[in-house]
Amino acid sequence: MVELLLIPAFDKPAQTAEACREALGEGARLVVDDGQPWLEVPALRLRGYLVVEGGLVVAMNFEVGGDGRGAPTVERAAEALGYEVHPDDDEADDEGD
Repeated sequence: MVELLLIPAFDKPAQTAEACREALGEGARLVVDDGQPWLEVPALRLRGYLVVEGGLVVAMNFEVGGDGRGAPTVERAAEALGYEVHPDDDEADDEGD
């Protein structure tokens, strides 16, 4: 599994959860699990945790299933929204421990 972190570019505004869902395209759905919003595209084995502040999505952390075919969808959505994509590299985080 690959994780991708999306945040608004420094010169772009944060978007609503609905705008993020629309940017992912057909089959995307907004799900609330225990009060936490997620975006899912089941056909691509793609799920994204949303961080919402003031009604706007300030970060998304996507889990891309084993075959990785959801990654291009995340990257296209990020570009359409004005968000940056950063790989979440747990090994780099663990090196300082």
